[in-house]
Amino acid sequence: FLASLDQTIVAPAVPKIASEFQAYDSVAWIGTSYLLTSTSFQPLYGKFSDVFGRQPVLLAGLIIFLAGSLGCALSTSLILLVVFRAISGIGGGGLITMALIIISDIVPSHSRAKYQGFIGAVFAFSSVIGPLLGGVFTDHISWRWCFYINLPVGGITVLVCLLYLRLPKPKGSIREKLRRIDYAGAIVLVCAIVCILLPMNWGGSTYPWNHPLIISLFCVGGILLGLFVFVEAKWAVEPVAPGRLFRIPTQLAIYTSNFFMGCVFFGIVYYFPQFYQIIRGASATSSGLELLPFVLIVSVFAAAVGLFLMRLGPWIFRACIAGGMALLTIATGFYTMFDVERNAGLEIGMMLLGGIGCGLEIQTTTIVSQITAPVADMAIATTLQTFFRIVGGVFGIAITGAVYNNGLNTNLPPLLESMNVTANFHGSMEFLDTLTAEQKSRVLGVYAQAFHDMFVVFIPFAALSFVCALFIR
Repeated sequence: FLASLDQTIVAPAVPKIASEFQAYDSVAWIGTSYLLTSTSFQPLYGKFSDVFGRQPVLLAGLIIFLAGSLGCALSTSLILLVVFRAISGIGGGGLITMALIIISDIVPSHSRAKYQGFIGAVFAFSSVIGPLLGGVFTDHISWRWCFYINLPVGGITVLVCLLYLRLPKPKGSIREKLRRIDYAGAIVLVCAIVCILLPMNWGGSTYPWNHPLIISLFCVGGILLGLFVFVEAKWAVEPVAPGRLFRIPTQLAIYTSNFFMGCVFFGIVYYFPQFYQIIRGASATSSGLELLPFVLIVSVFAAAVGLFLMRLGPWIFRACIAGGMALLTIATGFYTMFDVERNAGLEIGMMLLGGIGCGLEIQTTTIVSQITAPVADMAIATTLQTFFRIVGGVFGIAITGAVYNNGLNTNLPPLLESMNVTANFHGSMEFLDTLTAEQKSRVLGVYAQAFHDMFVVFIPFAALSFVCALFIR
């Protein structure tokens, strides 16, 4: 509940936060910093829980997540907010993963899909109320309550885990357990992701794409990824990402399909509320309502897969994944038609279609990953399929954000100069109120084109996810 709520509650507040801190050009880091750390640390949760036990690792993740949430709520600058979002991500990266791992431990395989369906139902509830709460808090109280709300919910969760969660503890001394951790692989992986993500955010906005720093970071990131593969294959005693899982065709297809699907899913959740607020002038609450058809149908179909479809046999899972990604690809093509003028039927219909596609894929890949993985690797396989979806979200938000900023930086300054308007369009949208109706229309046209270019990027991501899904057997 906490993890999915946090993914959706912040999005409607982003424009308000950016305006308050005068930092529209850096606002993508609110989402990227969380996804960066949650992605980097998520693979460790599966291994840590094997070594130290499920309950201690889950509690540690909860406490770190809550500490970061408190810091976010109290932040006085965008830099502090980004730092504490990163801390929240360290803990948040393990919440959903640990829930799925614990279910695989205590529930028989024939009933596992049903209980994962219950998780999907919880995901449905939190995903629906997330954008609504985020909008209400931002419009009527303060965006800081998007983070304060985690504290009472998380506190109750910690108490329930302490009182009722009883699971076997792994044997061995602390020293023996610490020796089993793949420190080198974890450090190299984190550094590789950071080195690749930074130039994606900076390229075309902070620095030109051909700047030596951008090129150097990409090169270092690629080298570190190669080093990570070498460490996992030749050095690590108990690797974070065992190579044997990647040699299973279905596992590899799931990971790659999840990666590209994550690029689209997180991009929609993060940027569509901004589209409605900037282009349509919607309030934070209204932008949350605009996202409601998407997140609601995602959650409903994710729950339905586990609760009702298991009885139809394994073939239905493969059909759900490939069919879902086909629907998402179609929907992303229509997203490019979203413009200044609203077409309610088209927009709601395509948000529902895209949501159905994502909902069919999210839960199904978890089930298939667990079915096709060796029993000893089930926890790691569960972690990896979620990891690749979230790392896709990291890259998706970074790439689409770079496309959006490039569009603004290229087209908006010349337009403002031609109209003799001086404005910090990366700082706040309030400058629009100083423009005439004709000037505002022309400026919004540039913003709409930047969003259009961003939406175009979703299409190949969704198509690649569909192609990868065809190889799931």
